[in-house]
Amino acid sequence: MDELEEDQLREIEDRVSSCGTCLEGLEMLVYWLDALGHWDPRVGPEFLVRHHRMAKLLFFEETHRERLDRVRIHSRFQDWGLARLLIEESRRASPQPQFYSCQLAELSHTIAEVLDREFYGPQWVEDLRAEAAANLAVLERGRDRLEESSRLLGLARQCLGAGTGRAEVSRFIEDAESLFARDNLSLGALDGLAEGTESQSLSAQVANLPRPVHQLLERCRAARQGR
Repeated sequence: MDELEEDQLREIEDRVSSCGTCLEGLEMLVYWLDALGHWDPRVGPEFLVRHHRMAKLLFFEETHRERLDRVRIHSRFQDWGLARLLIEESRRASPQPQFYSCQLAELSHTIAEVLDREFYGPQWVEDLRAEAAANLAVLERGRDRLEESSRLLGLARQCLGAGTGRAEVSRFIEDAESLFARDNLSLGALDGLAEGTESQSLSAQVANLPRPVHQLLERCRAARQGR
């Protein structure tokens, strides 16, 4: 798409829009991308295999530390879809049993730290790092590990400042921060790190578009800009 002229893009858009089968496929792809929180179409298929990869990751009888080492070493687990699923499952599992939620959250945080920035895009990886760190921070807070949770929340805010600026990611971090504010924890380390994170949400730029093909094209452009 980078090499195509605007009139060529419009021609492709019109042709795809006139094909019912194409539109059905695009609707499904847009659903995958929404669920994954990433707009590059190449990432979409990870929605289909993420549960299988999570099962493979958790199947072996090994210590949590060994599992963390495995995701750092083996590229087959360094996967955006798997990291997002682990975040979701850690939140569903909380608060009981808490140790399991924390283990899932730590795995997602570890994967986010080693994702391929060239493939996923550096700003998108920062978004995921922010979500994973904030999610783990909340769970560490629940275990009264306040110093570590505050450190993780500071990391989340730093990653947020280097990310895409999407509103949904900002809200995720703000929800985590609200819990710490209730505890009167010191957030001094976070001062000044929010600068530059209030840019317009990319998701807002593609809202209310009339056809799935428009959504896909806009998401492709946004994904390229995120690099």
